[in-house]
Amino acid sequence: MTSRRSSPQRKAGSMNVVFRDYLDQLQKNEQSKLPGERRYVPTLREIAKEIGINEVTLSKLLSGKIRSLNLDTGGKIIQTMHRFGFDMAETDLIVFTPNSPDESK
Repeated sequence: MTSRRSSPQRKAGSMNVVFRDYLDQLQKNEQSKLPGERRYVPTLREIAKEIGINEVTLSKLLSGKIRSLNLDTGGKIIQTMHRFGFDMAETDLIVFTPNSPDESK
């Protein structure tokens, strides 16, 4: 029996934080609404304060300069966005991108 980890058919890939794209899209969506219908989209500073991390750290995470996302921090980000009235899901925070067939050889 072979382990899944050593299986040659297993394709590698990467997990990427896409939260900045999510925030940008929220901002665009809210700006396209009539002024009385718009929801307030929190700033990075407000989100960082809510989840208890430094704004610079959050910014580095979102720009890819920090490659590891603590699961507790990810949960706090989603919970914070829910408190602001947005139905954020895990796929709005991170996505898996498989390598192309050429890259997995």
